[in-house]
Amino acid sequence: SVVLAEEASKIASTYSDVFTATILDEERCRELKMGSYLAVAAASANPPRFIHLCYKPPGGNVKRKLAIVGKGLTFDSGGYNIKIGAVCNIELMKWDMGGSAAVLGAAKALGEIKPPGVEVHFIVAACENMISGTGMRPGDIVTASNGKTIEVDNTDAEGRLTLADALVYACKQGVDKIIDLATLTGFCRVALGPSIAASLQGF
Repeated sequence: SVVLAEEASKIASTYSDVFTATILDEERCRELKMGSYLAVAAASANPPRFIHLCYKPPGGNVKRKLAIVGKGLTFDSGGYNIKIGAVCNIELMKWDMGGSAAVLGAAKALGEIKPPGVEVHFIVAACENMISGTGMRPGDIVTASNGKTIEVDNTDAEGRLTLADALVYACKQGVDKIIDLATLTGFCRVALGPSIAASLQGF
């Protein structure tokens, strides 16, 4: 999580003419009542970091505001519903930050091409999903930053919990559209195979 935040800060520093970076630590996230995101992060010894990069075009004149939100689980053990069995591939779960990598890659691309007329918010709720005495448990009730309560049926469904607070945060930026990128479920691979990505669109 800290490494992802450092990479985001580097992007903002490299393209400081169009980017600003806001990195929220656990205390600040708690002040913003991000209970859903922090429940996932609770078991890890590595602190969570909530990343917000804001791109504003040279010269201003913003016509559209967009948000790109990425899942940023830097390791996913599954929590108390631990990943077991050959098909779970727990040893590969450092890949569960693929959505956040795509988001930061997109941010870097915008820093290079500097498109006019659009303001873009790049948002990642980065953390680990681990197991410890402080971790969330199946059956826990968590409260997201919009006041909605969520019952945790399975601690390995953690991505949607982190995204809940990230999407609420994105909405508060006054954006017109939101794109989110996430490695949410292995069953997508079962349904579509290894070469096809799933897309769900709402208008």
